[in-house]
Amino acid sequence: MKNMSKLIGIIVFIAVIGFTISACDDGSKESILTGTVSIIGTAEVGQTLTANTGFLDGSGTITYQWIRGNNNIGINSSTYIVQSADVGSTITVTVTRTGYSGSVTSSPTASVGIPRLLGR
Repeated sequence: MKNMSKLIGIIVFIAVIGFTISACDDGSKESILTGTVSIIGTAEVGQTLTANTGFLDGSGTITYQWIRGNNNIGINSSTYIVQSADVGSTITVTVTRTGYSGSVTSSPTASVGIPRLLGR
């Protein structure tokens, strides 16, 4: 009978701990963002670059961060118009998505160039 009381006590203890742990889980665990993002467009001054998020997993609002070399440009848009300050640098875009942790960054563009003049 003494062993039975110990066993019941252990079972109750485990049940209480299990309830406490599950009661603390509010279901707000975020998944890690996966997939890929790429840049479409020509890396030349005046051209528009577009973040292709068609292979990014999940759903939710996407936030964009365009990056020149290692410096944030500060544009939160799916497109970016290449500026003269970008010449000689590469451009990447990093995206996040609501409901997910982490981010996904594109491969860099070629070094930004100046458009060629026609007929030259």
